[in-house]
Amino acid sequence: MGKINLPIGYDQTDKRKRAINGPNAKKALTEYQVIKEYKNKSLVEINIQTGRTHQIRVHMQAMGHPIIGDPLYNEKNNVDNMLLHSWKLKLITPYYMQTKIIVSPIPEEFKIV
Repeated sequence: MGKINLPIGYDQTDKRKRAINGPNAKKALTEYQVIKEYKNKSLVEINIQTGRTHQIRVHMQAMGHPIIGDPLYNEKNNVDNMLLHSWKLKLITPYYMQTKIIVSPIPEEFKIV
């Protein structure tokens, strides 16, 4: 397991993007675990401890491992869709404070790539 603890702010050259240590940067913490490695890609489980815009995309790109298919942060874009999928969400309902877990299987397209 690894941690990426890099502040994220605005990108000065592209208003659609965010950047490490950009203007108005705020703390951003991402934890990751490599599940399986392939020749030139990896399946990674990621847990975000903060909720910054594009946090996973920015942190993975900053580490030299951009998301496959990411049109903003991956220059070697060779697939039609971004291969980023939230397979499990854990939420606490605001009024009753109950924990809800939502699970969604990995799309078939991911398995093909």
